[in-house]
Amino acid sequence: MWGSSPAQNLLSFISVRKSRCDTSIAQYCQPSGGNEYDGKSANLFILNASDPRHLLKTIAERRRSWSSEESDLFDPTHYPLNMYVVEENLVTLAKTILLLYIALDFDVTIRHRAELFLEIFGNAFVQSKTELYIENAGKNLVKLVYDEDAVKTNHLNSLLDLSMLKMRERDELADIFNRWRCDYEFDVEKLRDQRIRHYYGRQYDSRLNLIDWDYHSRVKEVDGVIHIKQYTEWRMSGIAYEFGQCVYNAPNRSNISTIPGIKNNPAEFGERVAVQGYWLDVVVGPYSCFGVDCDRSDPNSEYLFHVVNQGTGAEQYRHNTTEVAMYSVMSILWEIETGQPYQMTVKSDIFSGLSQNRENLERKDIISQSLGDTRIFLHTNAKVLTKSKIKSNIDVAFISQRGLVIVETNNLNAFLKPNSAILMETAKHIYPLNSISRRSKILKKLTDIASNHGWRSVDSSTSYQLEDELDNLIFQKM
Repeated sequence: MWGSSPAQNLLSFISVRKSRCDTSIAQYCQPSGGNEYDGKSANLFILNASDPRHLLKTIAERRRSWSSEESDLFDPTHYPLNMYVVEENLVTLAKTILLLYIALDFDVTIRHRAELFLEIFGNAFVQSKTELYIENAGKNLVKLVYDEDAVKTNHLNSLLDLSMLKMRERDELADIFNRWRCDYEFDVEKLRDQRIRHYYGRQYDSRLNLIDWDYHSRVKEVDGVIHIKQYTEWRMSGIAYEFGQCVYNAPNRSNISTIPGIKNNPAEFGERVAVQGYWLDVVVGPYSCFGVDCDRSDPNSEYLFHVVNQGTGAEQYRHNTTEVAMYSVMSILWEIETGQPYQMTVKSDIFSGLSQNRENLERKDIISQSLGDTRIFLHTNAKVLTKSKIKSNIDVAFISQRGLVIVETNNLNAFLKPNSAILMETAKHIYPLNSISRRSKILKKLTDIASNHGWRSVDSSTSYQLEDELDNLIFQKM
């Protein structure tokens, strides 16, 4: 229930000049004309991203996508922002809604909210108090699904639009939220161990050696800020993010997932059934979304990636992926509330900027500006969008690795504007693909899909070795 690339501000890929492209993003646009606005709204499409990273980063940074000093630039804070999210898996959609709920829970401090967000996002086990929080959130989200008024204290009810979900899908979402009760049986340790045993097979007892090989053959090369102890701990126990001396011993019920199965007992043989278990990723990890890169507008953030002992053969990052992830999430939450990029006041101290508090009245006004004209439309089927009001209206589309099958079999051009930008997620952070030849096949698949749709690459390079270093390949609809 997490993606395979760092969070992106999707608005930054739109050409906004009335007569020409903005120089900062000219590489993504036609040199004249460009992808211009119709003066009504900015429309984004996100396909199977698996989490809300792009949604939150786009909302947080929409004020600084363009300078307001130049009169011929579009100011995104004065126009509605519509984000159309297609997530085929309802369990993943429910988890996405939960993470949005946490991010917008302004009664919780930014630091605590960031820890809570990452704990629920990446851990198989959570603290006892977090287990209670998930249960309470589930109760509120059930009311949200059925349009009840009890969630109006949270900004989520005005942000989300579930009108395009079928009633059956709403009922299934409510069932998922109800499973988050503390008394609902979910033996995550047993279920995760079954999944791991199936993955390793006969090599289960040698899994520490296999994890070490995976780390040094690919993880360290691509995302060295992930420490080997952190990666090993997550592969072994399912705990990706730990804070202080906290004890993580309660199951994270937001990870309860199902896959289709068939009964094999003689009386009911062949009957289809949903098999509940821990059907999540147990190899790659949740780190690439927030923990391997961050907003670099603060010069002090560069020190989070400082490498010590250069040239000695014992190089190591001074900081680690948990610190980077905390900084990334806090930066997003801070900017939503204050309207300003997060700035550390002490180098390498990610919490040092939190002391710059603002008056509550101003904070409420800024939150209202951030969210007031933003809508997130949730869908489970991309085909629905071709018949909806967004036809030929999308400015930027993000397509994940999980969304490639949909794009292969469906033509997305029907709801893309002329000269719109298309981001296609690469396999850079999918660590089991640890050879250039295997990743090159993925890159070729991306370029073939783009070619079949008539999309033009904005990168003149044809080298798969160079493209292999990118998080996303960027194309433009002609």
